[in-house]
Amino acid sequence: MCVTSPLDEEEALVEAIRIARGLGAGPLTKRVSARMRALTRVPKGPRKTTRANPAGLTTRQLEVLTLVADGLTNAEIAERLFVSSGSPSTTLRRC
Repeated sequence: MCVTSPLDEEEALVEAIRIARGLGAGPLTKRVSARMRALTRVPKGPRKTTRANPAGLTTRQLEVLTLVADGLTNAEIAERLFVSSGSPSTTLRRC
């Protein structure tokens, strides 16, 4: 029997989403995305990393801002982060 950690499963799911999107397999992408959400535990209140940031930005906000600074479009950011095309602009509005 092969035992994997949740992190291993998460990495495999990220790869599965990338492949499914590349194949245009929308239903599979949604199903794998739902599995990833099921694995994620949502902490109560701001995370330690957010509290430590002088601007109070989340890790995701910093990631999006970095990609914007690198010149990526919302569509390119969305593809890279496995989110909908509107998510990067929503994240930026919350900064």
